[in-house]
Amino acid sequence: MSGSVGGLWLKTNDANTTRPTSDRVKEAMFSIITPWIADACVLDLFAGNGALGIEALSRGASTAVFVDVSKQCKDIIFDNLVHTKLDNRAQVINCDWITALQQFHNDKVIFDIIILDPPYNKNLILDSLFKISEQGLCVPGAIAICEHNSEENIPETVGNFTKIKCRKYGNTSVSLFEFE
Repeated sequence: MSGSVGGLWLKTNDANTTRPTSDRVKEAMFSIITPWIADACVLDLFAGNGALGIEALSRGASTAVFVDVSKQCKDIIFDNLVHTKLDNRAQVINCDWITALQQFHNDKVIFDIIILDPPYNKNLILDSLFKISEQGLCVPGAIAICEHNSEENIPETVGNFTKIKCRKYGNTSVSLFEFE
């Protein structure tokens, strides 16, 4: 963990249902998105233990919304937010990603940064970026940072998102999209 909560360890899910982001990939992701973080409203979709959204908060994002379908993950995210003393700038939602995006659309919630780290090889990056674009859940110039298997074919454009960068780290790739 870097930023204002550097050095604190986070709880993780001990089940095989989540895949934590490696420290190397996490540092790479945040070196890419640093120019956008200050005062941003962040959506951490498929949040797992919340490490990526917590990192964004610790580096200056104003708020973060964490979404995960697993109740165990929701509880771990909440515990990690309390542990890092960032819970007052966060909201944790326990539901599937489609329901969450529909609710954000209904409530007219928009984001500056979308963090996507879904289960690999299930088309969830394409599906969620398309749905986020379709629902108008981003401000113009917003970004989506996506962690995915390097073998996944991620197109250059998805809805109103255009890929502006892609970096490979072993079997993992990080793609950055901008919302137009």
